[in-house]
Amino acid sequence: MKENGSDFMNGRKIQTQKITYRDENDRIISKEEFDRLVAQFDKEVDDAYNKEADAIVERINRSAHTDVEKLWKLFDYLTSEEMIYYLERTDGGFAINEGYKWNGHTHFLIDTRTKYPVLLLHKGVCENYSLAFADLANRLGIPCRQITGFTSMHHAWNVVLIDDEVKHIDVTYAIMYRNTPKRNYFLNNDLGKRRIDSSLADLVRDMRKQEIAKRVETNLRASKGESTEPRIRILLHPSTEPSTEPRIRIK
Repeated sequence: MKENGSDFMNGRKIQTQKITYRDENDRIISKEEFDRLVAQFDKEVDDAYNKEADAIVERINRSAHTDVEKLWKLFDYLTSEEMIYYLERTDGGFAINEGYKWNGHTHFLIDTRTKYPVLLLHKGVCENYSLAFADLANRLGIPCRQITGFTSMHHAWNVVLIDDEVKHIDVTYAIMYRNTPKRNYFLNNDLGKRRIDSSLADLVRDMRKQEIAKRVETNLRASKGESTEPRIRILLHPSTEPSTEPRIRIK
């Protein structure tokens, strides 16, 4: 919170603003305590997201075998009916949200320009969905990047590298246009009238480096007699509670 005050400069009275920091009980606290609470909130958000992400990756790795199958499982989940395109307002062609309330917090909001709202709140705009898709695809071992450009407004979607070929995936459009087949926005190599902000060649070069590194690691593990299956293994059903259902379900 900012409180107005006054000060003097060169003999003239000027208006100044004093910043006060408050916790979620509206008590005034020090800047150090406020920074500690912010860091604690950020860690809580990150830990919760990673828990959900690990569960999704585990489920997909169990049920899909090829990269295309894994991408489809991920795409199908992120475009399911429970996912919402959430937009408060626009400004000059950009989607604008003030922040996302989460888990009972009142003073601290999830940053709007992050991957977190998609898994924790099942909503967001193109930037959120494309960041989440890229993060999860890369956790699955599939080179994927967010790409930004212009359609009818400023937009963000994803590119993936499959068999050394670049394909486009647009989670947000599949959500926004549910009256059309979602496969229209999955592994598409036709940009249509879209304009890209960054160099696609640079993104492809970066993804190819990742793919080469993945192959080297796989070959090295195979030469040592180690399993080349994904290393992530998350116990979704604790042995002490065999009836517990996972929070994330993927068909």
